[in-house]
Amino acid sequence: MKLFLRWILPTESYAKFELFGVLETIIDNAINKKSVYIIQTEDNRIKIGISADTKRRFTSIENSSGLKIIKSIVTEELDNSYIIEQTLLQYFQKFRTKGEWLKNIEFDNIVVELQKLIYNYETLKKKILGNKK
Repeated sequence: MKLFLRWILPTESYAKFELFGVLETIIDNAINKKSVYIIQTEDNRIKIGISADTKRRFTSIENSSGLKIIKSIVTEELDNSYIIEQTLLQYFQKFRTKGEWLKNIEFDNIVVELQKLIYNYETLKKKILGNKK
């Protein structure tokens, strides 16, 4: 699994994950399929996260923050949702304000990076699985 992560993650992200000892957590969390979501609230903060029940999660975020969600995107359930979430958070580290919240970045820029990560992962997965047949 580490070798696979080395292929799909940007070099800087992989190095940080390995340095801080979180690769094992990523591997463990990859077992549970969840959706990756990106939301933008009315104060223009953006949150990247994963959830098995995004409708419930969005309600919880609105209730706890007191802010309405004005934009959102949700992926299908993915076997690598945690990897994608953590990679995006590392990639946009300089925009982080608190936890998984970002500020001063365009929603669409994050969506583009999300799409690239999913595409790269799926392409590599097809190549690997195709070679085993």
